[in-house]
Amino acid sequence: MELSTTHLLIIVLAPLLGAVVAGLFGRQVGRAGAHTVTILGVAVSCALSGWVLWQLVGQGAAPYNQNVYTLFEVGSYAAHVGFMVDRLTAMMMVVVTFVSLLVHVYTIGYMKDDPGYQRFFSYISLFTFSMLMLVMSNNFLQLFFGWEAVGLVSYLLIGFWFKKPTAVFANMKAFLVNRVGDFGFLLGIAAVVYWFGTLDYATVFANAGSTIGDGQVVEINPQTTNDRYNQKAYTPPNNPGGQGNSGTNIRRIRYSHVLLNAAEACARSGDEASALLWLNDVRARAREHDVTLGFTPELLDEDIAFDVLGLPGDATRVFVRYVHPESWAAGQLRSFASSRVEYDGGLVPVCIEQMDLIQSVNGTPITTLDDYFNAVSSLSPGQQADVELLRVSQQPCGTAGSADVQEVSVTIEARQLLPPITASGQALLEAIWHERRVELALEQHRWFDLIRQGRAAEVMAGVGKVFQVGTHELYPIPQGEVDVAGLQQNPGY
Repeated sequence: MELSTTHLLIIVLAPLLGAVVAGLFGRQVGRAGAHTVTILGVAVSCALSGWVLWQLVGQGAAPYNQNVYTLFEVGSYAAHVGFMVDRLTAMMMVVVTFVSLLVHVYTIGYMKDDPGYQRFFSYISLFTFSMLMLVMSNNFLQLFFGWEAVGLVSYLLIGFWFKKPTAVFANMKAFLVNRVGDFGFLLGIAAVVYWFGTLDYATVFANAGSTIGDGQVVEINPQTTNDRYNQKAYTPPNNPGGQGNSGTNIRRIRYSHVLLNAAEACARSGDEASALLWLNDVRARAREHDVTLGFTPELLDEDIAFDVLGLPGDATRVFVRYVHPESWAAGQLRSFASSRVEYDGGLVPVCIEQMDLIQSVNGTPITTLDDYFNAVSSLSPGQQADVELLRVSQQPCGTAGSADVQEVSVTIEARQLLPPITASGQALLEAIWHERRVELALEQHRWFDLIRQGRAAEVMAGVGKVFQVGTHELYPIPQGEVDVAGLQQNPGY
């Protein structure tokens, strides 16, 4: 289930419409008309806000994050009007509109003899619009607009009786104090743009982290949000390695290894409760999602999708990257398979031998990885998911735009991803060791991917490190393991 953009626009614009009618046409509509149109606008907004909250909480709708209008573009930067609505936002929408509705109704009696009756209703309805723009914003620029609009209307309301010297003094004081807040706000926005290159909440929050060592940011890589890769620390998104599907990371901190060492120490000292706590914390950090459909999704490169395969511009690019042969989904889905081939015209030199593109999950359209993970996150372990696919194969290889596409429907059971370990004794130690081997294997898998692409030196240079040929192609084996097991150290160490 998806939230409706139309409903969200009505929630925001209904109070604004009431404010415009009461403010600009107050004499024409009269007192009754002014309070009727503003109360009706806020009531509609409140009712729809309640409906949005119910969809998110009671019906498992996915959070909403979309741009609805582009204000301007300067170079590579674009300013948008958009909404980010999750459960917390929806709750605040209900609070704002419900309290505003009560204020509107109370104002009928409170202002009944005031000559500025229509103007007051216009102001409080405009205040509601400003609060909603602030609360529902999906970027810092729109947040600043909502903040400024709230400040402006507060100035107008504080100085509503503008013939009183005390009211004029009070609203001027509020105006000047707000300017101090504005200065700090603008400095914060400038810092966000400088550091992250965007003002969109989703991108900033995904790349937010802490500062360590030489000042590099430790962050979660938004391009590697899948069920097979643990979420670790990554170089900033503007590193020269790019943000391809292979996960261009250099690990800056090995926190999971610290936890696993602690888990093993606790297990050996008899404190199995703490050992399970640390072990399952590592698995929880790797999990990110509670359920899985048994395969790894990935986002197909645009050049391959549109130029090589000739898919339509609105086609999904989320595909099944890998299905383990022992996965319960292996009999219904196919792992991605390709071969190298040269085309005329400089196209990506790849032929798609087989690929499953995910169109929808339980009726929810899938166009991005976020769409897929939101749809899967709404499932419970054991629940059946109806998955609509486009089964693509390029036959014959060597002819761009000649993909054979078939629509396929499959039903896959959702299962719990990385369930908590409950073992004890030797089995607990084995589980800790297994988790450590997985961590090391994933680390080397990503690094070998960069080596294979010839991009390792470039990525290391992006964080001030020098790639040494003959040394950095392989990871060093810890000397303790070399001594105990009689292993041969990797070349270069």
